Amino acid sequence: MQKAIIYGSGDTGRRVYELCREKYEVIAFTDSNAVKWNTHLELDGAVFPILPPSEINSSDYDKLLLGSLLMDGQFINRLTKEFLVPPTKIVDEYIGRGHIGFTKAARETFLRREAELLQNVEGSIAEGGVYTGEFAALINEVLPDRQFHLFDTFEGFDARDVATEQEQGYSKPNYTAGYFSNNGFTLDDLLAKMPHPEKITIHKGYFPDSAIGDKQLDSEKFAFVNLDFDLYNPILAGLEYFYPKMVNGGVILVHDYFGEVFKGSGQAVRDYCSQNNIPYTAVGDELSIVIVKR
Repeated sequence: MQKAIIYGSGDTGRRVYELCREKYEVIAFTDSNAVKWNTHLELDGAVFPILPPSEINSSDYDKLLLGSLLMDGQFINRLTKEFLVPPTKIVDEYIGRGHIGFTKAARETFLRREAELLQNVEGSIAEGGVYTGEFAALINEVLPDRQFHLFDTFEGFDARDVATEQEQGYSKPNYTAGYFSNNGFTLDDLLAKMPHPEKITIHKGYFPDSAIGDKQLDSEKFAFVNLDFDLYNPILAGLEYFYPKMVNGGVILVHDYFGEVFKGSGQAVRDYCSQNNIPYTAVGDELSIVIVKR
């Protein structure tokens, strides 16, 4: 049986493990998030080290299995050039299979459908929780004429939000401050991914502080907002900030509502929508819900 390392130790990486375990002997995981390096992941009674990507080629392995929905051609190119992983060792088939592939495809299908429906709805667009910009690039592609505001710390989770997660039991203790840090990924790298970078405005910092007091945003109305902050505090803040600024017919997409790893996202939606008598519906990707402003 060939030995494999899985790149990505989150929900998707764990699903890849379940899919591949009869074909490969998984010996380790690796991850772009430096906070997780040299820790471990426990699955089905087994303990797997989480290696820095720089140590992939120091391991005795046959295949590197991609285990994140964020991995695209640019990421694979980085694996081969920066970490010297032979292209013949990279296996991307699992992120297109089963629930994993369905989730990614369903989310893209939803976005493209909404872009068509929003053609006659005026307003800017925004994303909260950008990370390395894969979904933002797709939004920028399908809504190319909209002013697009991107909000993120670009330094991973903030300690204030992590404290709430752990106090309330919304996410596991290993998701600490700095999780989802970009590990060398710059704002220039982000803009380079965008099909229409001239439409992009980046708001770096803690949300909602990064939005409050911005004169441009004060008068802005929004047609589409994607909230992918993962955690309770910023998801709730995103709903409180953006919902009143949505135009009639405008859409807010909230990721991770049904997620098992970050349960604060769903709780924030339930709290805000129940308090304000706002309906929402499932998107169909097994993770997200949508709110339409009426």
